Amino acid sequence: MLNIIKSDDIPRVSEQRILHLVLRWLHHGKVRLGFTKLLFENVRFGLLPLDTLRTLYTQTDIPLTASIKCMIIKAINYHSIPSKQPLLQGKYSTMRNQKGWIMLVGGTSSGGLVDNILGFDVYSHRWRRVTTLHLKVQHHCICVIGNFLYVIGGETLERSSDGTKESSLCVTNVVYRYDPRFDQWVQVSSMLQKRAQFSCCIIDNYIFAIGGRADQQTLLSSVEFYDINRDTWTTAKELPCKMHGQASAVHNNTIYISGGKREALVNSSKDVYSFNRLESQWKKQAPMTIARFGHKMATVRDVIFTFLGIYEPFSDIEKYDPNSNQWTRLRPLPFDRFCYGLVVVEQTVLLLGGKKWQDSQEVPTQNIVGYDTENDCWEEICSMAVPLSGLQCSILHLPDTTETDEKLPNLYSIKTTV
Repeated sequence: MLNIIKSDDIPRVSEQRILHLVLRWLHHGKVRLGFTKLLFENVRFGLLPLDTLRTLYTQTDIPLTASIKCMIIKAINYHSIPSKQPLLQGKYSTMRNQKGWIMLVGGTSSGGLVDNILGFDVYSHRWRRVTTLHLKVQHHCICVIGNFLYVIGGETLERSSDGTKESSLCVTNVVYRYDPRFDQWVQVSSMLQKRAQFSCCIIDNYIFAIGGRADQQTLLSSVEFYDINRDTWTTAKELPCKMHGQASAVHNNTIYISGGKREALVNSSKDVYSFNRLESQWKKQAPMTIARFGHKMATVRDVIFTFLGIYEPFSDIEKYDPNSNQWTRLRPLPFDRFCYGLVVVEQTVLLLGGKKWQDSQEVPTQNIVGYDTENDCWEEICSMAVPLSGLQCSILHLPDTTETDEKLPNLYSIKTTV
């Protein structure tokens, strides 16, 4: 019994079922009660529902030691302060059989905003439908802390105030957080400002929201950060100018942003700025060799890579060395695209979906391509289950699923709103 509940390899079994198994085994005979402490020390109480924890704490059939009661109380407290949970992760709130999946969040498909979040396993090329967005968005940001997924800001549909069926896109400041342990969404504190086409970074477990645009195409220079411990947003040092459509990445606890468009400029920018939280200043760095807007950046080891943006006349990519403050051109992307999702898996940067220009029209591109950062080469990975553009991607560890959860035909029923 002990070997079973110590294991991370218990496929498709919830922690509640494991607890039930332990209780039944202990109830089988009084002589087994001597193993209560040893067994309970391997139950992951943070994965049990709150009502189960309270029932377990107050039951009288099985005597609980003071240390076991303390563990149950800690788990109850863990549930009582949900906003702080990403900072409280440990052994007793870590899922068994968890596996990293690429989350495909938000954006559009066939002209409508996407409702479902899909997961993709790049190693087995499996797909699964993970959850449903509480708010359909595009031009948003996402990030993961403590294996919780945050969906931040963006544009969403808002019905007209006169009661007609017509709706229009509006910018939001709403922030939702998804917990894969219990398949639950919670709404945390909203940003101080509404933002779309902004950038988002994590430093010291603080989420930074940088620039972007608000309603009526108003551009922003403001920066704010989210304190998980207090569930509050606080203003930080403003950008040197108002901008939107810039990309961002983090290297050695320093934020780097590049490109975008400025309030007084029609064309995209090559400018690069860095921000260190301790210094609380934005510093101008060496500019990119190509002006970019709506592009993506990714940090791999000690290098920051910059990929394609919108309306770029060629497909060159480049890398930035923060230590030498220098940019270097790399092998062009043979699969042109924009409005794609990007995620780093080991040393490979994956570009998922998006759009491309074909016969002077925007058409969806449904493949997933990978860039090998060590060998400076590209390869096509596979085709996506559905055409998606304007999506955001990140790695999230999910619990094991049943085979029926992973059947591809179900993925084609993605809900969209036109």
